[in-house]
Amino acid sequence: MIDAILILMALAIVAALGATAFSALRNLRQGVSGFHRTTWATLALLVVVLLVGLVFSSSSPLKINGNVFADAFWLRLSDVLIISSVCLFVVACAGIVYNRLKR
Repeated sequence: MIDAILILMALAIVAALGATAFSALRNLRQGVSGFHRTTWATLALLVVVLLVGLVFSSSSPLKINGNVFADAFWLRLSDVLIISSVCLFVVACAGIVYNRLKR
């Protein structure tokens, strides 16, 4: 069950990267003004957050419900996804607050 959750989380990140890259390329081809900066900043933020999550992730074994999980790849991947989710959530909340205060 945990493997399925981790796979779905990884697929969600890949989908987010793909959607962001698709949007960036589409806006670049169409020459939409004003969206280039935002699109590239979003893509850069996502990549930076994933790399920061990779740097700060841990691969130490966990004991959950009596079972020991020691697969370093899945432990590190789950930490990356958790750290990046929290960071992106905080950035999204800050963006909403900034947008509300700007009006």
